[in-house]
Parts: sequence; C-alpha cells; structure tokens
Amino acid sequence: MDWDELRLCRAIFEHRGLRKAATQLGMSHATLRRRLDSVEASLGVVLFDRRSDGLHPTPEGLELLPLIDRVAGNVATLQRRAAGLQPSLNGWIHVSVPDMLASDLLAAPMASLRHTHPTLRVRVHTTYSFADLTHREADLAVRVLPRGVQPDEDLIGTLAGPLVAAVYGESERWIGWDGFESVVADLPGQPDDAFGAFNNVYLQRSLCRQGSGLAFLPCFMAEGLAPRTPPQHSADIWVLVHPDQRRNPRVRVFRDAIMSVLGAEASRLEPALPEG
Repeated sequence: MDWDELRLCRAIFEHRGLRKAATQLGMSHATLRRRLDSVEASLGVVLFDRRSDGLHPTPEGLELLPLIDRVAGNVATLQRRAAGLQPSLNGWIHVSVPDMLASDLLAAPMASLRHTHPTLRVRVHTTYSFADLTHREADLAVRVLPRGVQPDEDLIGTLAGPLVAAVYGESERWIGWDGFESVVADLPGQPDDAFGAFNNVYLQRSLCRQGSGLAFLPCFMAEGLAPRTPPQHSADIWVLVHPDQRRNPRVRVFRDAIMSVLGAEASRLEPALPEG
C-alpha cells in the first residue's frame, strides 16, 4: 500500500467529503475520488458511504480509520524528522502561501534563490487554507492571521510583519466578499446589497479598477487606486514551520529569503488621502 494513500483517507475523514479534502490536498475532486476507490479496492473494504450530503464512514471505516490516522501520523513524523536532518540544500521544499503574497511579494526572492542556490527546488501551493504541517502537506507555510492572533503553539511561528490595507474604489457600494478566504476581507458592516460575492482578491481588485464598487485591499497591491480610508494595520503575516523542520537547511534558506520582503512590502503605505 502506498503510504500517501493513508494521508488521503485521513483528509477525507476529517472533512467528511471529497471537495473540501481535495482543496486541502491540492488535487482535483475527480482525482481524489479515483484514489479513494483504489484504496478501498486494495483493502477490500468500503470505508465511506457516498451520500447526497457527503461521505459518511461505514462501520468498517469507523474501525479502520483511527488506525489509518495513527499510521499516517507516524509516517509523517518519520518523513518530517528525516527531512529535518538532511544536511544538503539539494532537493525540494514544499511551500504553502496565499496567492496575493506569492505573486506580488515572493516572486522576486524566489527568483533570487534560483541563482544563489540552483540545486534548491521549490513547489508552491497557493491557498488561504491552513496547511497541515504535522502531516507534511507543506514544509513551510505563510499565513495571514487576524491582528494579534497567535499561530498554533505546536508550530514555530515567526512574525514577518503587519499587513496594511485600506478601502479602495469609486462607488459607494461594496463589491462583496464570499467565504473566509482572506482576513483582509473581514470588514464589519458590509451591506446586504453588495454588488456580488467574490472570494478572490485579484478579482476584487479588477472589479475595483472597473469602478464596480468598494473593496478592502492590501496597499501593496492597490497601485493605481485611490484610497478611500487611511491605511490600517489589518492583519499579521506569519511564517510557520513544524519544529521537526527547524534545522532543515532548505527551510532556513527559504525563510531567510522571504522574511525581509514580507516585512517591508506588506506594510508599505499608499500616498496620503487627497484633501477634500
């Protein structure tokens, strides 16, 4: 049995469905369904009932899934500690980061790493959801947390700096956020008559530039837009690693490369509000 299959079963069990589990794992819904079918075929046991409201563990699944979770956890611990003991910069580092930070802030330091450490290879998964560092879904995660909120105490968290944001747009009507995907979208009192419901910060910015409404955007990505409110410290950016990975040279090199950029650029302010 492929050890990776255990990780998939654990994610499905945790999320009680394929779609949320697939999003967390960074794969398509159809691929995860095929992998689950393969696991059940290899075990000769149906682990989940497929129902209209999601997947529900069968009695056999309820007996086996805790064992699967335990084995998956032990395998992940072995992989983490082995990776943390590797003395070489050669090889892969798996990074989980929100798309707005990856594209607008981290492309430059990653490009520099390509020249300074040519044997280092980077796999980036862009998401706002938390990667499970315990089960090695990523070696390093960059996350935006509400101001003053501390990361999981089981992780080594380094505060890169504040995320500064403001309200932008020409209209008096909100564009409208959907879901939890960005902390910077968490503005109280957004009216029910918002233009729509959009869960992507780049789409928010594009609609704002088209004059479709108001959006609360990080200042570093709002070039060409006039702020409607003073910039404010809206959230904090954290760089997170699992304790077993703290001595991994690839993790340390990557973390050092991005820390100063995140701290300087995410707190950058737009010009002062125009008078009147």
